[in-house]
Amino acid sequence: MAADFSVADRAVGLGSPIDVKNAAIGDGAEPVPAWAVIGDITAVVHLESGRYPGPGEALVSTTALAKLGMQQPVGAVEISNTKLPVDYAIVGSYTPLDPFDDMAQGVVFEAPIGSTATNLHLILRDASQAAVAQRSVIGLFGQLQDPESISVHSPIQLAQLHDEIVGDLGAFGRSMLYGSIGIGALLVAVVVFADILVRRKDLGRRRALGAARSDIIQLMLLRTLIPAVLGTLSGVIAGLGITIGSGTTPPMGFCIGVLVLALFAAGVSTLVPAAYAAHADPVKVLRTP
Repeated sequence: MAADFSVADRAVGLGSPIDVKNAAIGDGAEPVPAWAVIGDITAVVHLESGRYPGPGEALVSTTALAKLGMQQPVGAVEISNTKLPVDYAIVGSYTPLDPFDDMAQGVVFEAPIGSTATNLHLILRDASQAAVAQRSVIGLFGQLQDPESISVHSPIQLAQLHDEIVGDLGAFGRSMLYGSIGIGALLVAVVVFADILVRRKDLGRRRALGAARSDIIQLMLLRTLIPAVLGTLSGVIAGLGITIGSGTTPPMGFCIGVLVLALFAAGVSTLVPAAYAAHADPVKVLRTP
């Protein structure tokens, strides 16, 4: 039922860990912990080799192979609990998924039908929903006769701190982005205005020969946007290369948004100096030495 929560990414029940040994070695073997999984075992571990277990079968972690005296994930483990089958055949190896790192040194198997879990793990899609999820999980148990029989461990304070940090970083990132685009737009305007002053006679000749004001504005926009497109594409590609190397690739929508925003800023910053050039008196411009 917990897995059906709208805020849930995964939900799985685990039994208390029990000791298991390599069945081929017997009592002299070094024990490792084993967990009975109630629910989808793929929510707990990632299969490295072999296949997922069925009834009477188990997976061994890649780091527990040496402790069990196994070179390959092949063989069987012996469980001392008399309520469970004596032997579980090893059919593959695994590495644990987050946040089940404590299972990296043991064995997992599917719990027998009718088994009950001692621990319920609910992993959320969004940390900000921790308080809502906690209330929902407690509600699953109804009115308990002994409230002390259940304990809930939820990182609500960590989730709140996470939201605050993410919000602060988001605001800082937006201010940095807008500031960079604003400074870039100002520099573009200065460069375009300087280019107009240098080429004022050429623009005056075009106006004197019949070029419309809109033609002058379009010319200046074209001269600005062509290098702007090349520059923004180069910047986005370089940024993606750096972030991919660090393992924190931004979403493609963000990259496209930055590209469009930068081009928009370059185009808008060109309009004022372009309008100045378009409305300049061509006769006065041509007489200027």
